[in-house]
Amino acid sequence: YGLASRIVAGFGYQANTLGISFEKAPAENKTASAGWYNNLAFEAAAKAAGVYARTLDGAAFSDAMRDQAAEVIRQDMGQIDLVVYSLASPVRQHPHTGELHRSSIKPLGEVLDIKTVHVEKGEVSEVSLEPATQEESANTVAVMGGEDWQMWIEALADAGVLAEGAKTTAYTYIGEKITWDIYWHGTIGAAK
Repeated sequence: YGLASRIVAGFGYQANTLGISFEKAPAENKTASAGWYNNLAFEAAAKAAGVYARTLDGAAFSDAMRDQAAEVIRQDMGQIDLVVYSLASPVRQHPHTGELHRSSIKPLGEVLDIKTVHVEKGEVSEVSLEPATQEESANTVAVMGGEDWQMWIEALADAGVLAEGAKTTAYTYIGEKITWDIYWHGTIGAAK
């Protein structure tokens, strides 16, 4: 969703964009992640259209990345008027405590009996999902809740790179009603 937002902003409004993502570059014996190629293609298309687009590749949860982003904004863009927070990760290392938090996609409160599909085998089966523990729920909030988003906004504001009246938005997942017990009413919903 972050790259989609950049595409709309860049090509729909000729907005300069800076993206932060953690993608795998190609190695001697492996191709890069799909996101790495998508970022590269977007930057090339933006350049051809005369639109500024740059991607920083690294740990978006880190203070070092926030500092790097602020410096790039200061040097290349001056200030920005929109921050789209679209970070999705199963794990977050807290930048101040060093604690590693792992998120869980689970129901809250009671066991959930639900169907699942094994795509490769074409099989549908029933599974019982145990509810998240308090620790699993707290860790999911630590990964996907608003603390990191707040850290980003505060860091950019403190660096003086947010324009007056700048706006920010974040994406979340509501999904279909059939999944609400594990998303909207589950650990993800608690985080959001």
